[in-house]
Amino acid sequence: MAEASRQGTSGGRGNGPDSEGRSPWPKTPFGRGIGACLLAALAMAGVAAVGHFLVASAIPFVAAVALATFLLARQAAHRSTLFNKEAVDVFYYALGLVGVLVFFASEYPQRVEREALEALRPHAEQREAARMALADHVRLTVRSARIRAAFAGNATDILAEIRRMEVAAAERLNQSELLACRQAEGLPLHGLHDFAGEERFDPIREARETLAREMARAACDTALEAWQQRIAAARARALSPAQFLADGSRFDAVSGRMLVLGEELAVSVGDLRAVLRRPDDPAATEAERRKLEAALTRAEQVYEGEKAAADTAIDAARLVMPREAGLIALVIWPYVLILLLGLKLARPRGRA
Repeated sequence: MAEASRQGTSGGRGNGPDSEGRSPWPKTPFGRGIGACLLAALAMAGVAAVGHFLVASAIPFVAAVALATFLLARQAAHRSTLFNKEAVDVFYYALGLVGVLVFFASEYPQRVEREALEALRPHAEQREAARMALADHVRLTVRSARIRAAFAGNATDILAEIRRMEVAAAERLNQSELLACRQAEGLPLHGLHDFAGEERFDPIREARETLAREMARAACDTALEAWQQRIAAARARALSPAQFLADGSRFDAVSGRMLVLGEELAVSVGDLRAVLRRPDDPAATEAERRKLEAALTRAEQVYEGEKAAADTAIDAARLVMPREAGLIALVIWPYVLILLLGLKLARPRGRA
């Protein structure tokens, strides 16, 4: 009975397939394949750590790891069934999904930062526009004051120069008058002339040209008479400050001419009239400046508030996913890809 009892007790560990004790290695092909994939991942993690800390994951090192993985995977595919196809596929896609999640999470702070800066841009543009408006107002106010002072101190000479410009503009024939006088003198119109036909006499053409020349001479005489009248009127016209600032088109022909009113102060005739005709109201100018300053203050306050909110959102995103996590993901990702592709190559050919 005692012997039977010992045999029965020993039969629990038995003479069956588990008589040598439980093995930690999985017994099914799928389990063995998952275990092999995990061991390969640990080995690749060790290689990645060595490469990062010793050679900073230099391209030659990563290339050598890729080549070695390729050769080992090809050997494993021909000599072993350890890397079960189903297990490799499960490990491959599971690690791929984890990689997508890690990279999406690592980009979270940068995405929040881009969105915050994009939302901040309109407020920055409004602040810059308010600054430019105030700067332009101050600059134009100072320039207008300098122009007024220069004109008040030397109005006689400035008006005399403008009158000389006006007379000089009146002493020139316009394009149509020049064209009529040129044809009247017998010169070819627009510089075109049929030299090939000069040898042959054509009475019709001769009569047509004679008539055209007579008409042009009459037009030229009329133009010259009007030109002389313009010159006489321009020379006879006086020019006072009131006349210079009066409405009308008298100075349109010389509005683009430049006047030098002082050191580093040049202004066109048209701009000079515009400045002098504008009411000189220091109170209104000061009120406009205060209005622009208030607008700039509001724009700066809005910008600072939005910027503080953006900085808070960016800091919160970096707390959720620190920048170092993204850098680690970038460092290990080449080794992860090498591992996954190597596992695909290590699957046995034609077997599950």
